[in-house]
Amino acid sequence: MVLGNVKFINLSDVDSKKEKVKRLLSALYSSMEGTYPMNRAYGLSQEPLDYPLPVAQTMLAEEIYNKTETYVPQCEIESIDFQYDEENDALIPIISFELGDDESFDDEDYESEDDEDYECD
Repeated sequence: MVLGNVKFINLSDVDSKKEKVKRLLSALYSSMEGTYPMNRAYGLSQEPLDYPLPVAQTMLAEEIYNKTETYVPQCEIESIDFQYDEENDALIPIISFELGDDESFDDEDYESEDDEDYECD
């Protein structure tokens, strides 16, 4: 079994902060744990996918909650459901989230590198 692309629901009231958090979450969930240089804990473990479907769902949900709390603390996961794609043998998480009241979230912290000015010597 493989981990499919994460789907997000309840994004009807998308604003710029929520869109940026969605991109952060997508990056986190699409990365395999152990592959990110200098932070081997970043990403999701693939170990739950070796277990039967109900166990894999429970383990993966716990992994998503824990990693989100660690790496994207301004986000609060409301619910996690799963869809199983039999054709591709893929487990697809379906996640609903809201932004918390964390005042530390600042749009400028997540600007792309293209927006920064670099000085060349």
